[in-house]
Amino acid sequence: MDNQDNTFALKLTIMRNICVLFCCFLLSQINGQTEFKEYENGLIYSLNAISKLTEIVGEKNEEFRTCDLTKSFASTPQTKGYVFEIDESYKQTLREDVEGNISLDAFLSKYKEDKGSLYLIIKSKYTNYKEEKYIRFDMYPDENSLQIPEEEWESSRFGSWIVNFSHQGDIDVLYVTNEFETQELPDTYKKMVQYSECLIDSTTTVFKENASRNRFRNSIDDTLKAKKQKQFFKFIEEQIGVKEPDFEDYELKNGEINYKKYRKAYVKYEEKKETHITSYLYEEPQFLKLLNETYEESVENGSSTNEIETYVAKYLSKAKALELKRSRVVMGTCSMDTSPRIHAMNISQLSAESYNWDVFLRAHLNIMNDRFERASDGSYAWEQRHTYIKELEVLQINVPDLLLGMSFRVSNPSKNHYYGSINRLGRAIAESKDLDTFETIITKAIKDQELDDFNRLLMFYLYGNLRYHLDKNAELDFDRTLINEKAKLLPEYLVKEGL
Repeated sequence: MDNQDNTFALKLTIMRNICVLFCCFLLSQINGQTEFKEYENGLIYSLNAISKLTEIVGEKNEEFRTCDLTKSFASTPQTKGYVFEIDESYKQTLREDVEGNISLDAFLSKYKEDKGSLYLIIKSKYTNYKEEKYIRFDMYPDENSLQIPEEEWESSRFGSWIVNFSHQGDIDVLYVTNEFETQELPDTYKKMVQYSECLIDSTTTVFKENASRNRFRNSIDDTLKAKKQKQFFKFIEEQIGVKEPDFEDYELKNGEINYKKYRKAYVKYEEKKETHITSYLYEEPQFLKLLNETYEESVENGSSTNEIETYVAKYLSKAKALELKRSRVVMGTCSMDTSPRIHAMNISQLSAESYNWDVFLRAHLNIMNDRFERASDGSYAWEQRHTYIKELEVLQINVPDLLLGMSFRVSNPSKNHYYGSINRLGRAIAESKDLDTFETIITKAIKDQELDDFNRLLMFYLYGNLRYHLDKNAELDFDRTLINEKAKLLPEYLVKEGL
């Protein structure tokens, strides 16, 4: 790489970091303002996009009416049991006792005075970011967890006892009263899960399998893959007759950069560039030739940027711009960095206007569930991220069945089944026009003895979240009265004291 390329890369990296810091500072000063642009219909999608989506939903609803509803969905494996923590000094004797299948009473007389509370124990498989596989146990209602490496699972099970001997320090011990079992969902809830799978295509993902995940774009490696992109922007600069502002022109006597003046000049430059392109350049054959070459280069090596995608959408096609956006995952650099949500919204918009329903719905649901990668995520930033449930409601979707179908946990979903965040869905439901319908169904599920205990508890959590957000939206203190009433509908062992 020559010195000019190094300088170009360094400038872009510095600009990126400055923009991120400025963005995080600026957004931290904003509270309650509109997150995304709203169109004349009061929604974050245009009239044209909503019209096209509504047509597709009609087709999807018709498909659901005629599709096979015989598929059964079973709960996640679960049982009841007790949880203990034993001092590591007892490791050897404990191993001998559980290998001999010691009774619970004998265990208590030897190691513990009290067996404590009865827990709901959920068994699942978990793979971490290092691709290491674990058997995971989640205990409710305390929501503690225990993980055992998958290869050590067989050597950790001793009849009714599950002991994590590989863990350093105190020893985690589970005693289960019965084998882990699944339970078929009643038809009412099964149809909701199936409706969610009918609408949310299980073979589609928002991002392509080989999508790039660079946290900081425009690195030196990127410039090596963006030769056509450089030519494209050089051509634009030559045509408008104004150079992009340089940091060096805004250096103060003490060596620091006057970022305020630099940013003002940069914004002015961008405005002039946009005006010149939309007024003159978009008709130039050379402009379109270089843009097409830039598009092809970006598809091949993943060097796209939001600016390139904007030009591709405007002057080539929305479908091509969507292809580029799906080729890169935008990661948040701080809690206040909205770029992952903006990226998802852009994908939703382009999907809608190019009739790509499957990508649209997953991208919109990611916004609703705030499902994005971030370097950090403080709770102080959550309030500014809205759910946009009304955008789904205007599409004639059966929103209660969709959101509740995403809320139930099952052991045999289709691949890429979409699970919603109980907290975020509770917030969305609090803003729904179908609130009464939601509350009726959720209350029925909480007390339904034919539904497994874990899903009953999840419905209780969902209800708690929606009541919390209803009070918050009304600027009231959170009233737990209704929550306490719903808790009485649960099995007694699932209710915490002092709720």
